[in-house]
Amino acid sequence: MRKTALIIIVLVAIASCQPKGPSQQEYDELKNQLETCQNENEELKNTPANRLLKAQKLETEGNLSQAESEYRELLEKFPKTDEAKQAQVFIDKVEKEREQKRLEEERKKQLGFKALNEKTIIEQGDCKLTFSGIQLANRWIFDRYGNEWRYIEAERGDKYLTFTLSVTSKSKNPNLPPIYVYQLINGELQYVSTAYYKFYRWDDYASYLGNNADYNNDFSRTETIRFSPGAVITMSDYNENATFLMVKKTNCVYRSENRYDNPPVSYSNTSCNYDRTLNLDQADSEYFTIKIFNKDKI
Repeated sequence: MRKTALIIIVLVAIASCQPKGPSQQEYDELKNQLETCQNENEELKNTPANRLLKAQKLETEGNLSQAESEYRELLEKFPKTDEAKQAQVFIDKVEKEREQKRLEEERKKQLGFKALNEKTIIEQGDCKLTFSGIQLANRWIFDRYGNEWRYIEAERGDKYLTFTLSVTSKSKNPNLPPIYVYQLINGELQYVSTAYYKFYRWDDYASYLGNNADYNNDFSRTETIRFSPGAVITMSDYNENATFLMVKKTNCVYRSENRYDNPPVSYSNTSCNYDRTLNLDQADSEYFTIKIFNKDKI
């Protein structure tokens, strides 16, 4: 600040002593000195502590790229400070994550769709899904009660992909994620069919008809409900291609009630939109892979 004041005094003195004012060269030199002083003052304000606070604010706001630039500049200009140590922690974390991402991309390139991780327990939205008993069967069995059940027989040349699914949710009326079957054809996953939700069991025939309440099939009364979903598969296509049981990362399957249906409660996929084809990145980022059949055909 003293330098700035001195330059201003000099400018005033020159202006008072010379009726025509300073020469252009003198004016330019003094102006450059003034700008240099101002830059130095600004730099003095930009202490390691201030730089750290600015970088941390950017990090908190999610501007990670700008935050990284600020941290790196802090490291470069003030390498011996405590603030630089904190900046180094961030830089090390970012570089580690970047390397992990690079290695994962390399793995995906080498393995292709084999790189998709199979999971039988997933969490999507406010729902936790646990899959068990995944199998191909001639008969899709659901809506059990007592010693009886409902079923659908597969047509000739087809089978049903069936499984038991337990859905747990804190919500009293959660929407559920859609479940699809895809097959690997010509280097991409192509949609085959939808696994529709059916209830695993009812208390008795009266509750199946809707004459009695069944609290075991009502999320407003219980956190976990068991289902018996099923999806039809044409076996000639199944034998030719790798087949994938997938869950889309969205919650669009909603509870529906119709007093004249048996049972009167069901879950509908009418609000869901499936992808006809999936590349590897879409399958990895937008879906969970539950089970891969015929891996040798990938």
